Amino acid sequence: MINFAADWKKSVNFKQVEYNDFISKFEKVPDSYFLEKIDGVLGAFTYAGGFAAFTTVNDIKITGLPVVDEYRTILERYNDFKHIVLIGELVAVKNNIILPFPELISVVKTSRLDRNKSLIHHYIYDVFSIDGKRSTSYRESMKFILENFQGASRIHIPKYVYGSIEDFKNLYTKSVVKEGIEGIVARLQDGKNNYKIKSSTTWDLALLGMGNRTMKSWGRDQAPYLITAFMGTDGTFRRTSDVGTGLTIKERQEFFKYVMDNKIMEIKGEVFVPPERVVEVRASRWRHKQSLAYLWTGKEYRVIEKRDSIMLDMPSFLRARDDKSVNDYDVRLSQAEVV
Repeated sequence: MINFAADWKKSVNFKQVEYNDFISKFEKVPDSYFLEKIDGVLGAFTYAGGFAAFTTVNDIKITGLPVVDEYRTILERYNDFKHIVLIGELVAVKNNIILPFPELISVVKTSRLDRNKSLIHHYIYDVFSIDGKRSTSYRESMKFILENFQGASRIHIPKYVYGSIEDFKNLYTKSVVKEGIEGIVARLQDGKNNYKIKSSTTWDLALLGMGNRTMKSWGRDQAPYLITAFMGTDGTFRRTSDVGTGLTIKERQEFFKYVMDNKIMEIKGEVFVPPERVVEVRASRWRHKQSLAYLWTGKEYRVIEKRDSIMLDMPSFLRARDDKSVNDYDVRLSQAEVV
């Protein structure tokens, strides 16, 4: 079965760019849509002949929720389509506030529990398809969304503006600077260039292991640093900067246990695990550089010649992204816009 959420991510292909770089590059951008970036779990809502469910980007099916019933009630007013797919972020809301990401993830993963069902809401971003026809105009998608889902109780539309770069600046100041929203999503008029604008650069990286046995923290059963990598278009893992800051003692202990429990090989004191988890890292700056590359055989890593990668200056651990997987999109080398 098609994973609509994953397909949408690849087709939209957001590039990450910092605020000042976006302003300098798109000073005269045509009127476009700018929306608050909601920090949740990407989920596609599918309605087909009365059947309604969410599918997350990790292919988890979610049914039987009040928000699913709300979608069904709205969509059953229409008889002119048989199948519709809508894209957005699944979040958990309590007392009209979106829960912090770790709590949110836990609620979404346990949505089958009665106590969590009513907490799950959906922030709708885009129309993926109607009756099998892909949406090619974001303006038409927004028109459909605004006409049908405003005023719903568990279906929300992110705060947005349609306008010029000045309108973008005003939204960014209000939402990111003053209210602490993670960033702004820009859907430019040409339909091909789409961006996530943040105050600092963050990266989703494959976790390959930790190192190394000579460091004192090893004796305290704590990971000294995380070995992380991007994935190139050829499927190889391109090592990036080691991540040794931003980790709490508890997180160091948890990663130590995870790596030691799943160890598959050791190279010069560094312990490697299968490429199965994603971590999010913040960095002040980045640069292109040749780096060690690894080929994963399914059982072990083979070190191959150096290849292009990105080195991160002062990387700091933000969180584990267990809602994402190690694939050629989520941890791709081309996560940033080169400006």
